[in-house]
Amino acid sequence: MKHIIIGIGAAAVSAARTILKEKPDDSVVIVSEDREVYSRCMLHKFISGERSAESLNFINDDLLSGKNIRWIKGKTVTRLDAGTKTVYSGGEELASGDTVLIATGSVSVTPPIGELKTAKNVFGLRHLSDARAIADCAKTAK
Repeated sequence: MKHIIIGIGAAAVSAARTILKEKPDDSVVIVSEDREVYSRCMLHKFISGERSAESLNFINDDLLSGKNIRWIKGKTVTRLDAGTKTVYSGGEELASGDTVLIATGSVSVTPPIGELKTAKNVFGLRHLSDARAIADCAKTAK
């Protein structure tokens, strides 16, 4: 069987590990908008300078380099055809399989209060790119 997992967080990685442990002949395709694996729980450590981006990676084995796993990085899934179990990014077909797991977690939302959505110093903290933006802004903060 071929399994599609959308997301590269802890739940997605745990699912991939479990699938490949229980069914070593199956294959897994992970699709994520992220290009790096990182612990969202440790983003504050990156902002404070206690950890580098590389040290946020919580996969300490060769999971993503295994022969039965493929990681499609930097792609946002915009459509899922449930009938064919095919995922798309825009008009591009990314992958199809026998099962699809959506393990994308949550997103941060800036409330529609005043100028918050357009302010240069208001951030969500969900992705490593958010942490990088906060750290960069903090360098010149008063």
